[in-house]
Amino acid sequence: MLNKKVIFLILIGFICLCNSCKSHQKSEVVNSINLDLADKRTIGYISHKYKADGCGSVIIISDLNYQPEVVIIPKDPLPKEIDKEGVKIKFNYRKLKMPNPNGCNIGGMAEISEISIK
Repeated sequence: MLNKKVIFLILIGFICLCNSCKSHQKSEVVNSINLDLADKRTIGYISHKYKADGCGSVIIISDLNYQPEVVIIPKDPLPKEIDKEGVKIKFNYRKLKMPNPNGCNIGGMAEISEISIK
């Protein structure tokens, strides 16, 4: 018969294995929420709803099922054909450690690359 220590160690190992499987499955779902799986770019839309606050054009990433909306302020102006309210886009971005424009208290600055209309 197995002693109590061996049974306890097997039980702890089984619990750890089950927990690692569950957290791995959840992270795969979260990581794919706003990605175009074909080319791994983030999906969002253009908004001017914070323009009066000094933000100008922003990109909003949102998924009502999993997370609150994320507001990205592009460092450089967006191309004119894309910079229209509600246009859905695919893009890559890199967060920047720089201050937001004066009066703009939402979101964060980012460098946008590989942007295209979805």
